Amino acid sequence: MCTDQMRSRFARVLFDSNRTALRVAALGTVLFGGGALVGGTVISQFHQPARLDTANPPTKPVPPPTTTVASSATEKLKHKERLSQTSKNDANARADQYLAQRKESVGSPGVVAAAWCADCGSNGSGRLLWQRAIGLADVENGVPLTTEYHLRIASVSKPLTTLALATLIDSGRIDIDSDIRRYLPDWKPTFTAAALKPPPPAATTAATADATPPAPTPTNTKPAWTERELKITPRMLASHLSGIRHYSGTEFFSNSPYTTVSDSMRCFRDDALSVEPGTKFLYSTHGYTVLSAVMEAAVGGGATFNQIVRDSTLAPLGLTELFPESASELQPFRARYYYRTGSNANLQNAPYVDVSSKWAGGGYVSTARDLARFGGALVSPTQSLIRPDTLKLLWTPATLTDGSATKYGLGWSVKTDPRIASANGGDGGDGGGGGRYIGHSGGACGGTSYLLLLPEDRISVSVLANIGSGDWESLALQLGLLFAEERKRDRERHQPQTQQQTQSTAAAAPAPPAAKKPESPPSQ
Repeated sequence: MCTDQMRSRFARVLFDSNRTALRVAALGTVLFGGGALVGGTVISQFHQPARLDTANPPTKPVPPPTTTVASSATEKLKHKERLSQTSKNDANARADQYLAQRKESVGSPGVVAAAWCADCGSNGSGRLLWQRAIGLADVENGVPLTTEYHLRIASVSKPLTTLALATLIDSGRIDIDSDIRRYLPDWKPTFTAAALKPPPPAATTAATADATPPAPTPTNTKPAWTERELKITPRMLASHLSGIRHYSGTEFFSNSPYTTVSDSMRCFRDDALSVEPGTKFLYSTHGYTVLSAVMEAAVGGGATFNQIVRDSTLAPLGLTELFPESASELQPFRARYYYRTGSNANLQNAPYVDVSSKWAGGGYVSTARDLARFGGALVSPTQSLIRPDTLKLLWTPATLTDGSATKYGLGWSVKTDPRIASANGGDGGDGGGGGRYIGHSGGACGGTSYLLLLPEDRISVSVLANIGSGDWESLALQLGLLFAEERKRDRERHQPQTQQQTQSTAAAAPAPPAAKKPESPPSQ
């Protein structure tokens, strides 16, 4: 092929390719706003990427502000929410401070606490206001204590027992003032032969003192107490008026496993009563063991005490983190327990114990939040587990045979504090100058606890620690007072939405013209 022909063909190919490129560019101008698609990429007409003018960015037109009364009311609600959240954060910070200070003063390796409001939340069904854990669950291994740990609630098990007892009272299975021998007939000989009281010495005068020989000490005589006086009732057992003794010797540190309540009573059932029933307040965990046996007999069918508590109380309230401690079973988040001993208060491991001898009086463990929820269920306005009059019975101080009142109801201490003022503006429900609070302390081997209720303020506070000594009542009361104020703010913060909408609509509506008042005659 000659050179001229080759040049002509090359020129024609070049012309065709340029024409095709121009067509593609034209098509890209239409489809991609002024750019051509080359190799899957849009190339602009100027072969430069588009640049964003950051100095003068495009702005969207802003509509003129609307100044309606409704939007103003909404802004006020949002402002109130922000203020309430700030107040809540302040309350939590103060609670953290109280907890840390008390932990240091007691010297506990760890402590966990929680506060529950029974009528807070969006639907008024209750809400956890605060929970915190500080310190160590295991000192030797440096394991931090968290809010997931289950600690011994010790004698706070007693309020749990009396709530289950209350359900049996309401169902008619237990008569609280009947003789317990109605349920435990085998105990009759023990009570009949209990605690002989020697008769008082005969009165003598100076003239007859020498002439009258001393009376011989009676032996094998009948008890000075009559059958009527020896009657022990479930009410007496629950209020510590039965006369049954408390721990003796090393019973507090028992590590013997018991399979039944009846078996666990062997260590004290044949012992004499310490005082005449009903005459004196004598705190007794053994008395609660007898009470649990009464409850088992009343329910029947082979039901155990722990099953009765679970079915009547724990399950209905949804308390899955509150349960009896087992020394042999694997239980999650089990803390280690400690004591401080000696003049230097050295920290030592608490001895191994088995609490199966005292389920009803001190055998349960719990997280702080579930224990607070338990208390919150009792002060809730929607409480329906037991009748109101039965709940009142739990919190009514018991009366001795001489007519004087104790400071203990059925499983609860009943006290007053002048700092307590109910949210309703009353005196705290005690009828006097000081506000009422309900509570119970606990002391187990290597563990201490407190559960506080403020019934009129719908507040429950729990404190659990892995130390065998220490008073947590003052801390619980301090926290209770703090969160009683937070409860007031929470109720304002969670008003029903319909109420807020009603208020906003009412505020937005134009006010009707004021009616013209009739002119009054001039005063003389």
